[in-house]
Amino acid sequence: RRGPRVSFMLDDRSGRMEVTMFEEVYQRHRDIVVKDTLVQVEGSLRFDEFSDAWRLAAKQVTALEAVRAARARSLLLCWPSVPQEQLLECLHALLEVHRGGQCGVLLRYRCAVASGTLAFGAEWKIKPVRELLEQLESVLGAGNVRLRYSVESAASEAVG
Repeated sequence: RRGPRVSFMLDDRSGRMEVTMFEEVYQRHRDIVVKDTLVQVEGSLRFDEFSDAWRLAAKQVTALEAVRAARARSLLLCWPSVPQEQLLECLHALLEVHRGGQCGVLLRYRCAVASGTLAFGAEWKIKPVRELLEQLESVLGAGNVRLRYSVESAASEAVG
């Protein structure tokens, strides 16, 4: 704290940046401005010549889970080349628990003689929470679960 301001450091292991916010902004977001929480910070960026570093004056702080839920447009699942037994039942069980969101589900299949992407119906829109993404990746394999954030990329994935 420095007078009417609160400061903290953002660190993504590739760089660090100081973030400052006025007391009223901090009070609105104090539940998520805690150590090791993944957040999105919106505000004004400026270069501080005294410290020779960039600084961010925060106006809005949002937990990454909330950003993902609000902005993810589709979840692309890539069918593994060697599917495990009971894979469809497993996917059904995992997705069923997380239905009721705004994120569509796409399933991509590719082999030597055919390929395509299947778009699940609107009743299968999910909430793309971290636990679901981790469970799906453990079933389908690394790199076979991807979130899409734009409508254009989701539509192009459905085509092919």
